Order: sequence, then C-alpha cells, then structure tokens
Amino acid sequence: MGEAFVRSALENGVNESRAATAAAGWGADRRVIARTDDGDAGHAWALRWDDAANASEFVVAFQEYRAAHAMETDTAIRLTHVTDETVVVLAGDPGFVDAATANGTSDRVTVTVNTQNSS
Repeated sequence: MGEAFVRSALENGVNESRAATAAAGWGADRRVIARTDDGDAGHAWALRWDDAANASEFVVAFQEYRAAHAMETDTAIRLTHVTDETVVVLAGDPGFVDAATANGTSDRVTVTVNTQNSS
C-alpha cells in the first residue's frame, strides 16, 4: 500500500503533519482480504516499520484516527503487535476481527482466522 497510502489514510482522522510524521518510518506492508467459514469478511493489513519508535508513532496516530471515527462505522477494528517493528490492523465484520490472530516475525506475518473461538 505504501507510505503515501498510510499518510493519506491517517489524514482522515489526524492533521496532515501528524499523519506525515506517523507514516515517515514506513518500511513495508501488505494487505489481504479474508473470510471466515461463517462468511464474515475482513482485511488484515500488516505494516513493518523501520524501527520500534516508528511503529509506536504509527500506533498512537492510528488510535487517534480510530477515536475520530469511532461513531461513524459498524466496522470492527483491532490493532495488534507482531514484533516491536510490525503491527497488524484487522478490520471488517466483527466476527472476522474477533476470530483473527496475527503472529510471526518482521519478515513474515501469519494471520489465522479461527471461527471456533469467535463470538
């Protein structure tokens, strides 16, 4: 998706300079779309940052973005850490977000959806 996409997405909830600062340490990312056996759909967006400080900067800005849009959507969103430099944004139907877990390394992230554990 890229640093420009991260900055642009965050600008919808934080000011432009805050979004630029939060996106500046972007290293790589990948987004996949998944669906549970029950049909709940969602996105898993793994972002690797240049270092832990840049990852933390993104997390704080992303939380501000979420707070700005908390009442506007029925989409569930959860952010989880895989490593100090890697975070995963899980978004979509609540059944997907509840059932998804992310783990791995900064080089390889695995997202698993276990519908037996979902509510």
